Amino acid sequence: MRALFIAAALVALAPAAEAKNWNAVRAVDKFTDVKSCRVEPGGPFTRTFFRGLLGGGVALYFFAEKRSEEVRVGVFSEPAIPIGGDLQVRIDDQPLVTITAADTPIDTAPSMPSPNLDALSEQQRTDIENARRTALGAMSPFRAVAGEAALNLLRSILAAKVVRMRVVTVNGPLSRGVEWSPDADLATAIAACGIAL
Repeated sequence: MRALFIAAALVALAPAAEAKNWNAVRAVDKFTDVKSCRVEPGGPFTRTFFRGLLGGGVALYFFAEKRSEEVRVGVFSEPAIPIGGDLQVRIDDQPLVTITAADTPIDTAPSMPSPNLDALSEQQRTDIENARRTALGAMSPFRAVAGEAALNLLRSILAAKVVRMRVVTVNGPLSRGVEWSPDADLATAIAACGIAL
């Protein structure tokens, strides 16, 4: 009975404990030598532990990343499986921000045969490339924006009292979403990654 009470207490505290622990995680891709620094909640072990206490499944986590010189902001799934919808972000009472698969930066992708597009108009070639890019983004375990859009979103988040996020799919939300409050720990981790706002 005592073990059940401790487990229930940990589950109740999981979101609060996890949200307060932001880390700046530096990495170098061993194949491309691209350097990155990602701000993420907790660590992989902590996130897996709390996800297990809450019944497993897929969880989405906020991140801010500096990859080479590009800044990105959004969510990643853990375990890393494709996110099947758009990310909606609502910061305080500001207008809703929607991040789509087409917005998501693509760093690596499987090679795909390209048809001969010479006979098509420029608009048709552009449409086909946009569709291809959106399809690749839909396979990503991330939903994020990059560049100036990421910096603007991150500035708004850091100045916010409440941030709400959820993934939506056809005709409704994929989840209830999450609500959290940015804190000084998040700002410290962002500065540690060298993300200048």
